[in-house]
Parts: sequence; C-alpha cells; structure tokens
Amino acid sequence: MADANKGLIAGAIAALGGLLFWRRRRKKKRRAAEEAEAGADEEVAAND
Repeated sequence: MADANKGLIAGAIAALGGLLFWRRRRKKKRRAAEEAEAGADEEVAAND
C-alpha cells in the first residue's frame, strides 16, 4: 500500500510541475507572438 501511495504522490508532483512548466511556456509564446505582431505593425508603418 505504501508503494501505491508513493506512486500517487510522485504522479501528483509530476502533474503539478508539468502544469507550471506549460503555463510558463505558453506565456512566453504569447509574448513572442505579441512582439511579432507589434513588429509587423511597425514594418507596415515604415512602408507607408
């Protein structure tokens, strides 16, 4: 029974860590996309 609990705890920690990791990555991607959009807007303004 103790082994099963260890597995559950390890799984919960891994799931939590994975969630935090993905949230952080998604935030970086969103920021990069926003910067790319801002850069595209500046290029259009420069072309005018």
